Amino acid sequence: MRRPRTRLPPVAVLALAAGLLTPLARVGRRLAEADGVRLHGYGFHASTLAVRFVLELLALVCFGIWAWGLTSGALRYVLVIAVPLLVALLWGVFATPDDASRSGDAVVVTPGPLRLLLELAVFFGGAAALYAAGSQVPALVLTGVLVVYHLLAWDRVVWLLRH
Repeated sequence: MRRPRTRLPPVAVLALAAGLLTPLARVGRRLAEADGVRLHGYGFHASTLAVRFVLELLALVCFGIWAWGLTSGALRYVLVIAVPLLVALLWGVFATPDDASRSGDAVVVTPGPLRLLLELAVFFGGAAALYAAGSQVPALVLTGVLVVYHLLAWDRVVWLLRH
């Protein structure tokens, strides 16, 4: 007679994996530090920058959705293009020199802390615009994703604060 297979709940699997990987990560960190390797967060990693680009586009879409609901008639067609375009213009013009997550060029040289405020305004402003447009649940999900992104990109946040 076969015994029924018991499955661990996903939380238990994650806890087990974290318990096994945490000591390995500590050993890896110590070895890297002993070799003089500077450890970073994920702020400048290629995959994180790709996620950031998607989040930027999503923020612009959110501003467009919000602009669509501002008014009716022909003006809504103008606003749905003009508002995201204005946000993208501000996003692209004000930059911190030598920012590895961008081209490094800056049309208007902006101190890092000010650039961080602009980025937070665009990202979380997009989520707020989506919330104001009546899409509360997607806006809250987007806010959670943005918080996780910024926690993972802590090294970029610190870099901006120091420049």
